[in-house]
Amino acid sequence: MYFTLLYFTFFGMMTIAVTPNHNIAAIVAAPFYMLWNLFSGFMIARMRLPIWWRWYYWANPVSWSLYGLLTSQYGDVNEPLKLADGLHSVPLRQFLKDELGYRHEFLGVV
Repeated sequence: MYFTLLYFTFFGMMTIAVTPNHNIAAIVAAPFYMLWNLFSGFMIARMRLPIWWRWYYWANPVSWSLYGLLTSQYGDVNEPLKLADGLHSVPLRQFLKDELGYRHEFLGVV
């Protein structure tokens, strides 16, 4: 989470440095913040993104932070997770792998 704070802070500092005033910097930075949040895998999972937008998921710095956070905290948990239908349950590790595409083996890269 610290690196995510750094992404947003330093990007805001950069936009202030390259624009004439802070009002224009806020206007320029807002679409980037929106795209970072939209394609980070939090609102739309990577597996559900259209194939032509998946490149942006991997280029997005926030997605790497979210991937590392979820994989390190929940990637090795085998406790059952009750699905939305209320009848079936699946191990949390398997749910992360099948539905969100998070693999615990990939944690070293993240």
